Amino acid sequence: MHVLVIPSWYPASPEDVHGIFFRQQAQAMAGAGLQMGVLVPQMHPVYGPAWRRGLSARRSRPRVSQENGLNVVRVDLPAWLPKARWIDARAAFSQLEQAFRVYVRRFGRPDVLHAHSLYPAGFLTHLLAAKYGLPWVLTEHRSLGHMPVRTGLGRRAEQQVAASAAKRIGVSRGHADFIAQRLGGQWDYVPNLLPPELETVTVSDHSHKPLVVGHLSVLDPVKRPELVIKSFAAAQLGADAQLIIGGPLTDEIEASLRQCARQAGVEKQLELPGMVKDVAGFNQQLDVFVLPSITESFGMVLIEALATGAALVATDTWGANTVISDGDGVVVASADPTELGAAIKQVSTWPRDKAGRERRRESCLSRFALGAFAAKYKEIYAVAAASAHA
Repeated sequence: MHVLVIPSWYPASPEDVHGIFFRQQAQAMAGAGLQMGVLVPQMHPVYGPAWRRGLSARRSRPRVSQENGLNVVRVDLPAWLPKARWIDARAAFSQLEQAFRVYVRRFGRPDVLHAHSLYPAGFLTHLLAAKYGLPWVLTEHRSLGHMPVRTGLGRRAEQQVAASAAKRIGVSRGHADFIAQRLGGQWDYVPNLLPPELETVTVSDHSHKPLVVGHLSVLDPVKRPELVIKSFAAAQLGADAQLIIGGPLTDEIEASLRQCARQAGVEKQLELPGMVKDVAGFNQQLDVFVLPSITESFGMVLIEALATGAALVATDTWGANTVISDGDGVVVASADPTELGAAIKQVSTWPRDKAGRERRRESCLSRFALGAFAAKYKEIYAVAAASAHA
């Protein structure tokens, strides 16, 4: 089967991590025996600096490349009214169609289209599927809470797009239920894929080492990294315990985190390594991983940490409730540092020997490794393809 993935965002270079899980999923499904391609629509506001610099004239033609073993076609599209998503998609469709035709000439006609997230990919894929008679699958990754619908027309447009998909997927149980309320229809749940390189990570004995607590994210306010520091301090783990917070650091973010640590009395225990390229290596040193996010549709960092045997502490989000099962960690209903600190203290007493870490690792692999992920999506693609002939 030939599947063409159309992501709403995608890595711009081999080093870029923005949307890296879309690339990892496509690579994994190719490794599972499917023919996978990627069509990347990059929306640019026409009044923004990129477009003013002449992007429309220089780079609006589709660009074909081989990236990480995948056939990729990229195209830059104008965003005239970014908040009017339906209008934007229709205005950009002719250029997207040109890129699709380039893909078909080079690599063949796909059997199924797979859009990742409603805007812009879902809107564009809906139009493409309708014109070429192709079935398509929509996986939503956003909570959509930050993308409100302002008009009845916009609401109907969203629901029309979602209804035309042969299968609709959320990335956690609560996420699928929430999206169904907004977009209508039946939504299934398929968790995100554990990066395949983490399937072969080795687990070591930490029982005689100082305790290490960690957090890894983009360090946006929604991730609440300062709350990690306050909770670590509240846990009172002793002077030997270490806190490592990884993620891209601006001067402002670093200053804020260090000030928070000083005020909490744990400045000497805090390490800020900045951007983390070796995620497995970062997580392998941790005993406890803390994610006190305001919201998480899934939370890739949770399964990445669990795959190395770390115990998890997280706030009550859709992702945390999907990932954290008995023995994996603790979900805390409150964002109070004292309660989060108590949870950190609790899991810090769990076995840190190799056997204990292996149990948590196996819990992760059984649910989120390639075998389980590929089986579910092969079934979804088969159902979608069959719908085209029904």
